[in-house]
Amino acid sequence: MKNKQLLIIFLVGAVLTILGAIFKIMHWPLASLIIILGMTFEAAAGILTVYKLSKKEDKKDGFLDS
Repeated sequence: MKNKQLLIIFLVGAVLTILGAIFKIMHWPLASLIIILGMTFEAAAGILTVYKLSKKEDKKDGFLDS
């Protein structure tokens, strides 16, 4: 998985979380579900990033270079 894909997953999660927070403030329906989805995307991106960093074979290249 490439860094660009991880960044997109994280950004989708961040947008969903912020959108869910706005829904929660406005007392609109499905706010909790949107927040849960957003946090799930962010957690998945974090887990995949940690996995990628732990399995990196060439340690001299920077994380952002791949």
